[in-house]
Amino acid sequence: MAKNQNTNPPKGDDQAPPAPPKMEIREVSALDVRSVGKSFRRLGLGFTQDQPTYLNPAALSQAQVETLKSESSLRIIGAKINVAVTEGAPESLVLVPVADAAVPVETDE
Repeated sequence: MAKNQNTNPPKGDDQAPPAPPKMEIREVSALDVRSVGKSFRRLGLGFTQDQPTYLNPAALSQAQVETLKSESSLRIIGAKINVAVTEGAPESLVLVPVADAAVPVETDE
């Protein structure tokens, strides 16, 4: 047998690769959370003063939202951000904007 010869049998060409999951860009409500000081940890998450952490309010319990809002070391405002959503994927706690285009808005969240 020659060197570097592929010994795996050829795969059938009659099967098309599976279609990738559908993804779309959606504008969603988020909590823009930043620390008052240089950094701060709460609910197992780290927050910084300069970089917002966008949280999905639907993935938090009301008690967790109240815990964050009552923390004097955090600044929280409502925001609308564009995120990539993959069909069938579970909701994520931390949201990542597709572009740095989050617009702070006043919300009750």
